[in-house]
Amino acid sequence: MKRFLLPLLLLSHQAFAASGRPDVYVTRVWKFKADVTYDQGKAAAEGLNPILKKTKGFEKRNLYFDKESKVWIDQIKWKHAEVAQSGMKNLEKETAFSKLNQLIDEKSVQKFSGERVFEVEATTE
Repeated sequence: MKRFLLPLLLLSHQAFAASGRPDVYVTRVWKFKADVTYDQGKAAAEGLNPILKKTKGFEKRNLYFDKESKVWIDQIKWKHAEVAQSGMKNLEKETAFSKLNQLIDEKSVQKFSGERVFEVEATTE
């Protein structure tokens, strides 16, 4: 079985300046197989949450769904690259990770990586 660990590493310059180690976002993008319902896919993705919450260096996770294209975007924020790598390796060994990947259409998976150039936040007036 192929692995679907597809990291998009975005390194926050603000976090790097504050801590000396940039925070890291690992992003996976995929579509589920045609016979997988929205609720089945969401439940499988949610199965990773209890594991992530106990994983060293994990900070937060956002899961997005584009209704038009049926694309899922899973973004996990880690404290720094070392814990991101070890955390994702440990996650890959979990049954919940395997169950999620069994539902994913492997042809739909895309791989991206890049360093964050800047971040802009809204200002309040």
